[in-house]
Amino acid sequence: MSCRGQATSGHSSDTASDLSLSVVVVTYNEADRIEACLDAIFEACRRFERTEVVMVDSRSTDETIALAANYPIRVYRLPASTDRTPGAGRYVGTQVTSADPVLFVDGDMIVEPSWVAAAAARLRSEPAVAGVDGCLNDASGRTERRVDTLRGVVLYDRAILASVGGFDPHLQALEDVELGFRLRNAGYHLVRLPIVAATHPFGDGLPELRRRWRSGYYFGRGQVLRKWSRSPRMVARVCHYSRLYAVMGGWTALGIFATGSLGPVGLLAWCCVTAALVGVCLRLKGRTWVENKSISLAPVWAGALVGFLGPHPPPSSYPVGRVELIATPTGRSSGAVGGIR
Repeated sequence: MSCRGQATSGHSSDTASDLSLSVVVVTYNEADRIEACLDAIFEACRRFERTEVVMVDSRSTDETIALAANYPIRVYRLPASTDRTPGAGRYVGTQVTSADPVLFVDGDMIVEPSWVAAAAARLRSEPAVAGVDGCLNDASGRTERRVDTLRGVVLYDRAILASVGGFDPHLQALEDVELGFRLRNAGYHLVRLPIVAATHPFGDGLPELRRRWRSGYYFGRGQVLRKWSRSPRMVARVCHYSRLYAVMGGWTALGIFATGSLGPVGLLAWCCVTAALVGVCLRLKGRTWVENKSISLAPVWAGALVGFLGPHPPPSSYPVGRVELIATPTGRSSGAVGGIR
């Protein structure tokens, strides 16, 4: 199935526009889940009159591309010599699709078709709404709420997305968070529905920590801060988003200071208060949450420093002309994609 219509400005009431949908699937080594991911997407697409589905792959080394090529979709592969991040996949996916709205799905997520329908209806219902997401794995709350950032599976209005510049392909993480901040600064609303949008596996412990460090995930905060270092409003948003790690880091520094200044008495007092705080968190959040936050504190701070000190090119510098179209609904293709908008 394909749809090559023009994106509309805002939320159109045109019937054909209301029944169109672009889907961008971002992948890297998702052979275990890509078929279930695509099956759910096509089930969700059944209610739309015109749909287009593309997959943008970060040069997987498993069978992800081979499995996806069996579906009626276009498959693109990011260049080897540039950033191969989820943000780059979303950026390219926006360029090679045209239907409105546009749904972004990670290749390890199984989208709920009923949420797609509800999100599309909610997106059309209010011109100021730029994007809609939902809950991951388990529903929470009974009513929708406005949020500052969207996550995971998200449905965006294409024209509004373009008006703020879309995703930043050079961010190694938090590209959805940074986009949400820009949309909120522009006066748009982001909505979270109280229903499950998708199921998604969550890793934890040291293996997940190592995976995130190798992928550059922990560099995201620093990259966003560097990009917006001259904007107090954006810096404030990033700091508020990272407030938990800021408090944890400050408390750790206080413990070191107390030990150096007050000796064993200061250390004992700090340890007692820390134990009480940990006990409260265990009761409210659970053991897994406490363990994951504790072991990720050092990588988050170290990664933020690495990300802040590194270069950050403008989004327009991403070489979309070197993206390869390697599979189409009618068969295999090969070569760079020229003339991408």
